[in-house]
Amino acid sequence: MARKPTYEELEQRVKVLEKESFERKRNAEDLKDQKRRLESLIEYSSLAIVTLDEGQNIISCNRDFEKLFCFSESEMVGRNLDELLAGEEYLAGALSYTKETLRGKAIHGSGKRKRKDGAYLDVEFIGVPIIIDGKLTGAYGIYQDVSERKRSEEDLKISRQRLTQIINFLPDATFAIDNDGKVIAWNLAVEKMTGVKAEDMLGKGNYEYAIPFYGNRRSVLIDLVGKWNEEVKQKYQYVKKDEDFLVSETYNSLVKPDGFLWNKASFLYDSNGEVIGAIETIRDITESKRTEAALRESEEKYRSILESIEEGYFEVDIQGNFTFLNATLCRILEYPEDELMGMNNREYMTAETAKETYKACNKIYVTGKPAKNIEFETIRSDGTKEYLELSASLIKDIESQPIGFRGIVRDVTQKKLAEKEKKKLEVQLQRAQKMEAIGTLAGGVAHD
Repeated sequence: MARKPTYEELEQRVKVLEKESFERKRNAEDLKDQKRRLESLIEYSSLAIVTLDEGQNIISCNRDFEKLFCFSESEMVGRNLDELLAGEEYLAGALSYTKETLRGKAIHGSGKRKRKDGAYLDVEFIGVPIIIDGKLTGAYGIYQDVSERKRSEEDLKISRQRLTQIINFLPDATFAIDNDGKVIAWNLAVEKMTGVKAEDMLGKGNYEYAIPFYGNRRSVLIDLVGKWNEEVKQKYQYVKKDEDFLVSETYNSLVKPDGFLWNKASFLYDSNGEVIGAIETIRDITESKRTEAALRESEEKYRSILESIEEGYFEVDIQGNFTFLNATLCRILEYPEDELMGMNNREYMTAETAKETYKACNKIYVTGKPAKNIEFETIRSDGTKEYLELSASLIKDIESQPIGFRGIVRDVTQKKLAEKEKKKLEVQLQRAQKMEAIGTLAGGVAHD
């Protein structure tokens, strides 16, 4: 027969039961408190949250979930989440995510989900299993609308594609780097110039972009934009600042042995004006350099010939301002070259001569035919007069449009003075002959 517990033992057991009852009550209160806090957190969260049972059916949702999908909670409770929101097109993918969550695995995904009005949203979501006492009882679905971000990303993608197309369309070799010195653009022209494909250069840093041009890793003009380096500057023919750009010239690089490259570089900015990198364009100017050298040589020969002739040579624009002249013309007019250059022809002519010269030049302009041996009177720098003889023709541009006149000038002052003296002597001779004839006649009359 079992022994009856003593009073003390009963009292002790009562105390234990009371304690256990208190603990259960306190745990229940804690559980209710935790549930209230969780419900409050869900309700006032800035994310759209839905609670599912183990059958993927909606138990409840917060206001942001209602607002996001335009359903009221009463319209959704008891309905299958994916069948309600995914639609036939995206149902299979949505179900696979939800099933993973209801297997006790937290998931993160993205996709299209449908609102009540049928419009689809781009969303990102997290599935969190609900496990109580080791048993899976449902899941939380946390949704965020990323449609605007998706549109921005798509716009950015399109913008980058357009930028890439524009850069590739540029005839000059062009590349760009970010603030870490990594290549972010490498166009078709620079591919052609260097033989290096964009896929082999994009993302490369540590001065990789300098190797095709100079054979080693070194700072180039694009690096001088952000950090001036006098030593690097010395490796160029010249480096100068042109507004917000750096401009330089390179001779004898790997891509152009015995040739010249023209380089231009500047910062790259974002929409807020912050520097996000730098860009450089490179142009092969070898042929233009050779043309310039040939032109200089030709001009030197041209000037040498013009300086050696005894006639004055000049070129003026349509308004009659000197644009070119030789030393002989300066001697003829007795003006220094720097004073004559840019001077208008009316400034060293008499008013009557300027008028006659204008008529002659206008006739050349209208007919296109040269004029020869036009005599006119000018005024030297000392104010004395001289007489010149002019032969002139039109200067035309490459489109055969008149842009000025060129001509040869001869000083005929001595000739004109000699002619005047000759006429004077002739007049005097004629007078003497008349006087002699009168004297002879008078003598004959007196004799008679």
